[in-house]
Amino acid sequence: MYFERIRDEVRDGKGLMIAVEAAWLRARRTILISDGVSFLAAVVLWLLALGGVKGFAFTLGLTTVVDVLVCSSSPTDGRAAGPDQVLRRRA
Repeated sequence: MYFERIRDEVRDGKGLMIAVEAAWLRARRTILISDGVSFLAAVVLWLLALGGVKGFAFTLGLTTVVDVLVCSSSPTDGRAAGPDQVLRRRA
């Protein structure tokens, strides 16, 4: 979904870095909503399941929490090199 949003922004005539930031803002809401639904499903499975399904529910909940933490950062907030920084390093 995120990459499709980037394509939409680039098609609208925005530069790559601006398109990445705008696409992230548009996609983040949908990602967080789907994470909420996944976490709710994990809780319901954990409460109602037995055996191996509880392990699946725990893994689903854990990976959903990690996804929310990753989603809380911006792709251009300085934690990773952007395309222009990579090109400058090669020169």
